[in-house]
Amino acid sequence: MRPHAEITIRDVPLDAFGRACRVWVFHVGPNRTEIVALVFGNPAGQQGLLRLHSSCLPAEVFGSARCDCAWQLRHAVKLISESGCGTIVYSPGQDGRGAGISTLLASYELMDRGMTSAEAFSALGERREQRDYSDAVAVLHLLGIDRGALITNNPDKIDALRRGGIEVALRVPSIMPVTDERARAYLDGKSKDFGHLIGTELE
Repeated sequence: MRPHAEITIRDVPLDAFGRACRVWVFHVGPNRTEIVALVFGNPAGQQGLLRLHSSCLPAEVFGSARCDCAWQLRHAVKLISESGCGTIVYSPGQDGRGAGISTLLASYELMDRGMTSAEAFSALGERREQRDYSDAVAVLHLLGIDRGALITNNPDKIDALRRGGIEVALRVPSIMPVTDERARAYLDGKSKDFGHLIGTELE
């Protein structure tokens, strides 16, 4: 399958971009889901860096500091750009772990009352995790990528790649340095509720 669209970009308003990358857009799965791949170098058949990233409009567009999503995206771009070889698979429409932007925004008030994000989603009548990474894995296969070092703290992403036939040779942590107590509580909640591999590696 050829990508629906392809473009090479060199001037992107992210300080971490140090080199040109190719942006490919695929329509995959029975619903023709639109998935974006940012490809640095030629990762096909290589053990490049990989990142599966879900969209987060409040953080990535409006600069919300309530989560680490925007930081993780920029961190992945920086690492992959510096290495010269790797891929970021970006899945639009997965805000709020797939629960949607309205649920994500509504959860903020509940989090201010002391709930974790998972507890807030449950209180709003949503499953705390609704994402499916099969479309992202399909894009990696379409790009000829069958192994790599995954930038993540999320064990579900490691499992999804391995189930999909992608060898995860190494996990690269992506732990945002924090001093703000609200951000610290958010990361602690992800560790407690989802088993994210964060531990005590906070500054």
